[in-house]
Amino acid sequence: MVRRYFLAIPAVVAIFLVLSACGGSSESGLSEAEQDYNRGEELQEQGRLQEAIAVYDTAIRLDPGFAKAYSHRGTAYAKLGQTQRAIEDFDEAIRLDPGDAVSYSNRGTSYNALGQPQRA
Repeated sequence: MVRRYFLAIPAVVAIFLVLSACGGSSESGLSEAEQDYNRGEELQEQGRLQEAIAVYDTAIRLDPGFAKAYSHRGTAYAKLGQTQRAIEDFDEAIRLDPGDAVSYSNRGTSYNALGQPQRA
Protein backbone atom coordinates (compact mmCIF):
# COMPACT_ATOMS: atom_id res chain seq x y z
CA MET A 1 0.00 0.00 0.00
CA VAL A 2 2.88 2.40 0.67
CA ARG A 3 4.20 1.98 -2.86
CA ARG A 4 0.86 2.94 -4.38
CA TYR A 5 0.82 6.11 -2.31
CA PHE A 6 4.29 7.16 -3.49
CA LEU A 7 3.41 6.36 -7.10
CA ALA A 8 0.31 8.53 -6.89
CA ILE A 9 2.21 11.63 -5.76
CA PRO A 10 4.03 12.21 -9.09
CA ALA A 11 0.76 11.74 -10.95
CA VAL A 12 -1.01 14.30 -8.77
CA VAL A 13 1.88 16.76 -9.17
CA ALA A 14 1.84 16.27 -12.94
CA ILE A 15 -1.90 16.93 -13.13
CA PHE A 16 -1.52 20.04 -10.99
CA LEU A 17 1.26 21.37 -13.22
CA VAL A 18 -0.75 20.78 -16.37
CA LEU A 19 -3.84 22.48 -14.93
CA SER A 20 -1.89 25.45 -13.59
CA ALA A 21 -0.25 25.94 -17.00
CA CYS A 22 -3.67 26.29 -18.64
CA GLY A 23 -5.04 29.80 -19.12
CA GLY A 24 -7.95 31.30 -17.29
CA SER A 25 -6.85 32.19 -13.82
CA SER A 26 -3.71 32.74 -11.86
CA GLU A 27 -2.43 31.00 -8.81
CA SER A 28 -4.36 33.49 -6.70
CA GLY A 29 -7.61 32.29 -8.23
CA LEU A 30 -8.41 35.65 -9.84
CA SER A 31 -9.74 35.83 -13.36
CA GLU A 32 -7.84 37.86 -15.95
CA ALA A 33 -10.49 40.58 -15.69
CA GLU A 34 -10.04 40.76 -11.91
CA GLN A 35 -6.27 40.92 -12.30
CA ASP A 36 -6.64 43.79 -14.78
CA TYR A 37 -9.09 45.54 -12.47
CA ASN A 38 -6.61 45.30 -9.59
CA ARG A 39 -3.84 46.66 -11.81
CA GLY A 40 -6.13 49.51 -12.84
CA GLU A 41 -6.73 50.37 -9.19
CA GLU A 42 -2.97 50.48 -8.57
CA LEU A 43 -2.45 52.77 -11.55
CA GLN A 44 -5.31 55.01 -10.47
CA GLU A 45 -3.89 55.31 -6.96
CA GLN A 46 -0.60 56.39 -8.54
CA GLY A 47 -2.40 59.08 -10.51
CA ARG A 48 -1.78 57.34 -13.83
CA LEU A 49 -5.38 57.79 -14.90
CA GLN A 50 -5.09 57.25 -18.67
CA GLU A 51 -3.22 54.00 -18.09
CA ALA A 52 -5.78 52.93 -15.50
CA ILE A 53 -8.61 53.58 -17.98
CA ALA A 54 -6.87 51.43 -20.59
CA VAL A 55 -6.51 48.59 -18.10
CA TYR A 56 -10.15 48.93 -16.99
CA ASP A 57 -11.10 48.80 -20.68
CA THR A 58 -9.37 45.43 -20.91
CA ALA A 59 -11.10 44.15 -17.76
CA ILE A 60 -14.47 45.21 -19.16
CA ARG A 61 -13.73 43.62 -22.52
CA LEU A 62 -12.91 40.36 -20.72
CA ASP A 63 -15.96 40.60 -18.44
CA PRO A 64 -18.66 43.00 -19.70
CA GLY A 65 -20.66 42.44 -16.50
CA PHE A 66 -17.88 43.65 -14.18
CA ALA A 67 -19.68 46.52 -12.44
CA LYS A 68 -16.74 47.61 -10.28
CA ALA A 69 -14.54 48.06 -13.35
CA TYR A 70 -17.13 50.44 -14.83
CA SER A 71 -17.39 52.31 -11.55
CA HIS A 72 -13.65 52.74 -11.14
CA ARG A 73 -13.20 53.72 -14.79
CA GLY A 74 -15.92 56.31 -14.22
CA THR A 75 -13.98 57.69 -11.28
CA ALA A 76 -10.86 57.98 -13.43
CA TYR A 77 -12.83 59.79 -16.14
CA ALA A 78 -14.28 62.14 -13.52
CA LYS A 79 -10.80 62.97 -12.22
CA LEU A 80 -9.77 63.80 -15.80
CA GLY A 81 -12.72 66.16 -16.15
CA GLN A 82 -14.54 63.86 -18.60
CA THR A 83 -17.73 64.09 -16.59
CA GLN A 84 -20.21 62.83 -19.19
CA ARG A 85 -18.13 59.71 -19.81
CA ALA A 86 -17.91 59.21 -16.05
CA ILE A 87 -21.70 59.39 -15.75
CA GLU A 88 -22.10 56.83 -18.52
CA ASP A 89 -19.82 54.43 -16.64
CA PHE A 90 -21.61 55.05 -13.34
CA ASP A 91 -24.93 54.41 -15.10
CA GLU A 92 -23.64 51.07 -16.39
CA ALA A 93 -22.22 50.12 -13.00
CA ILE A 94 -25.59 50.86 -11.42
CA ARG A 95 -27.44 48.91 -14.10
CA LEU A 96 -25.20 45.91 -13.45
CA ASP A 97 -25.24 46.28 -9.65
CA PRO A 98 -28.21 48.35 -8.43
CA GLY A 99 -27.01 48.02 -4.83
CA ASP A 100 -23.71 49.82 -5.48
CA ALA A 101 -24.15 52.97 -3.38
CA VAL A 102 -20.71 54.32 -4.34
CA SER A 103 -21.66 54.53 -8.02
CA TYR A 104 -24.86 56.39 -7.13
CA SER A 105 -22.88 58.84 -5.02
CA ASN A 106 -20.22 59.35 -7.67
CA ARG A 107 -22.86 59.85 -10.36
CA GLY A 108 -24.54 62.48 -8.17
CA THR A 109 -21.24 64.28 -7.67
CA SER A 110 -20.69 64.21 -11.43
CA TYR A 111 -24.12 65.69 -12.15
CA ASN A 112 -23.36 68.41 -9.61
CA ALA A 113 -20.11 69.13 -11.46
CA LEU A 114 -22.15 69.60 -14.64
CA GLY A 115 -24.37 72.11 -12.86
CA GLN A 116 -27.32 69.72 -12.73
CA PRO A 117 -28.02 69.40 -9.00
CA GLN A 118 -31.61 68.30 -9.66
CA ARG A 119 -30.29 65.15 -11.35
CA ALA A 120 -27.77 64.62 -8.59
